[in-house]
Amino acid sequence: MKNSIKKQIRKLWECCFGDSPKFIDLYFNKRYTHERNLVITKDEKVVSALQLLPYPLKVYNQIVDTLYISGAATFPEYRNQGVMKQLILKSFHRMQNQSIPISTLIPAEHWLFDYYEKSGYATVFYAKQQTVKKEDLSNHQPTTAYRFSSQTKFNKELQSYMDNKLKELPCSILHPQEDMEVVLADLALADGDIIVINKEKNIVGFAIIWQKENVIYINELIADSTDIEKDLFYFLLKSNQGYDTIQRITPSTQEKGEPLGMLRIINLESILNIFAQNNPNQSIDFNLIDSILETNSGYYKIDKGICIKKDLQEGVPYKNIVDVTRDLFLPLNPYMSLMLN
Repeated sequence: MKNSIKKQIRKLWECCFGDSPKFIDLYFNKRYTHERNLVITKDEKVVSALQLLPYPLKVYNQIVDTLYISGAATFPEYRNQGVMKQLILKSFHRMQNQSIPISTLIPAEHWLFDYYEKSGYATVFYAKQQTVKKEDLSNHQPTTAYRFSSQTKFNKELQSYMDNKLKELPCSILHPQEDMEVVLADLALADGDIIVINKEKNIVGFAIIWQKENVIYINELIADSTDIEKDLFYFLLKSNQGYDTIQRITPSTQEKGEPLGMLRIINLESILNIFAQNNPNQSIDFNLIDSILETNSGYYKIDKGICIKKDLQEGVPYKNIVDVTRDLFLPLNPYMSLMLN
């Protein structure tokens, strides 16, 4: 039965997404599991499915469990019948049962941002594209302090460096070793590399890159300084003959970037507790009605580092879950990358 469902979901994926057979093989061998899967069936046929992938999220000084919605799809003939809405609600209930306070996703198309907002998701992850051309570096004088090396494996030292840098940020999606192995397997499909930057024996940066035509694409770049980044750009364009442009996608602020990913709060009280503990001087109170997850509905008061939840109160302003999510997360400039989207 499990294999039958897996085959049906693979056909659904092939129908709805334009991924290569090699990537689909990778996903269903490395990422898909029966336990992570949710489906809607009609007449014993899978008509809609999604997978819930675990990712830790660093918020302030705490690590919160999240589930990332991946591969959400419905066969064309069953669309516009509320099937995906049922499936999303089903995923929310599973997260509640597993005490997962946050869901995240990246919409496959731009119009889906509005669609998912109707289920309580707020756009809080933003990204921008940086273009660097060879002529931009004509006056750059690289230092001799850094050593650049290419590798295809993510070792413990590099994993530790990435974890520490991401945890320095107010809010960021983290990538455990198991997840990075999948990221690198995907990178291998594009003949990509990891460029590691060392100063003496210490890692001071790394980039995940792949190349096509005359462009070098950077999927992720983490470094100790912007000077190191410039030296990396210089190294990449100098050492790769025939390449004259670097395209880098980097997480950004709402003001400077374009929408990338969305976040849905499943357990508002637990997230407000984290906010209160880290903002002891903030005093806020509001009513909230969550028509989809009624357990979030109520009156919330944050004062002196404590969050109190009660029944709805008269004379108190109302907020919705999307606005509250934006208020909580946008000031933190949440960082999301390497999601196999």
